[in-house]
Amino acid sequence: MSLELVEWIQVFAAIVGVPSLIVFFAYHFLKQVNAETTEQLRKRFDTWEPWAAKKQLTHRCGSNNGHQPVVRGDIDGVELLIRTYTENRERLNTLQTHIRAHVPRHLTIGLYLERRNTAIEGILGAPNVTTGQPAIDRTFSIRGDDQVAATAIMRDEAVVAGLLPLLEENAKVHLDDEWLSSSHPAILPNEFGPRVDQVVALAKALAGSTGRAARQLAEDYDLEVLETRGQILTRGTYRGFPLLVRTERPADGQAFRTTIQAGVPSPLPANLHIERIGAAGANNGLHLGDPILDATVVVQGQDRDAIAELLCDDDLRGDLLAVVHGHEGSYVKGQVVVLRVSSLTKDSLEGLVEEAVTAARALDRRAKQLADGALTKAVWNLS
Repeated sequence: MSLELVEWIQVFAAIVGVPSLIVFFAYHFLKQVNAETTEQLRKRFDTWEPWAAKKQLTHRCGSNNGHQPVVRGDIDGVELLIRTYTENRERLNTLQTHIRAHVPRHLTIGLYLERRNTAIEGILGAPNVTTGQPAIDRTFSIRGDDQVAATAIMRDEAVVAGLLPLLEENAKVHLDDEWLSSSHPAILPNEFGPRVDQVVALAKALAGSTGRAARQLAEDYDLEVLETRGQILTRGTYRGFPLLVRTERPADGQAFRTTIQAGVPSPLPANLHIERIGAAGANNGLHLGDPILDATVVVQGQDRDAIAELLCDDDLRGDLLAVVHGHEGSYVKGQVVVLRVSSLTKDSLEGLVEEAVTAARALDRRAKQLADGALTKAVWNLS
């Protein structure tokens, strides 16, 4: 064999051999990394299995050589999906535990919560909801299509308490109207259960926030609570007056609304109806001769004189207008004062119930005065 041919063979071997060695070592390196990842997944599977069995959750092997754990089920009415995944292809040995919980009561307020990110805020806009807790507001960007309802929910004491444990920097948190998720790197066996409990507690707090005010009111004043799909009813007697509080989601799917109804025991003029004058300012109702009432409310009914005598009273007017004119959509119909509001805390609900009952009490007092006056006049006539 000629010297020239030998040299060509050596060059060819060098050209082919070097890449082959690179591929060979890269293959074995990736194989080792995958083996380590599989071993981590196997250990995590072994960690989750007894916990899932204790909680009566479904536990199975997923992908990645049959060792990726996936847990599904229900804890305290909260639907859960828990899984482990690799964060990205370039970091195959970095595992994340993803906990996803369904909010039991769909909020329907366009709620969105993520860790603060300048780039995302530049696209979606600045947060319009705050919790009143500086640490939470600095960490999370919170927005809501219904800003009033979202703010009330995010300021609920139980919701704030549920958010505080998620402030740690290595937890990725996302929240919308239906789902709450939290991702954590390398959760230790003794941390797994508590982390899941944190997410479940926050999901329950979010669901309960829409009716917590009504339930607390019922507890404080010994009222009855009835909960059905989409609404919570609180009823009974409040300071001597019939009361019904209804918290419900309207048919149009908007945020929960609360309607407070306070009954008036004494008879009122037939077909009495009082509501706020609309934006146009037109008053097509009865003119009572009271400049304040005629300019602020529309009054209807059968007996104009009886209604004027009832309503044109200095002690009644302020309490009546606080409800009918002070809260859009509120009115008096028949024997009932109806006050409509949205997004309540416990304290504000109790205060608004007081407003409704105060108006009912003022109407009842005035009706009794007129009835007593009519009776006295009848007695004098008989005498």
